[in-house]
Amino acid sequence: MFLNHHLSPSPHQIIYLAKSESKRIRVVGCGASPSDICLSTDYMIDLARFNHVLHLDREEGQVTVQGGIRLTELNRFLEANGLAMPV
Repeated sequence: MFLNHHLSPSPHQIIYLAKSESKRIRVVGCGASPSDICLSTDYMIDLARFNHVLHLDREEGQVTVQGGIRLTELNRFLEANGLAMPV
């Protein structure tokens, strides 16, 4: 079952449903990586709406983001703030 948090039950309800049916919850991304994750009977949840920057610590050069942020969004934010991801 594919769940989009914006259109589906709350995360707490999803966890309860999965547990009651002895299913696992798999987090899926944008589909750019070759993977067989979509061939699952488990619950799949899309975190695309969890894509916000939560905190920027300029002194430490650290950014806290939500798990659904796309790398392009993160890189745009980092560049605008004079930062980049380490290589």
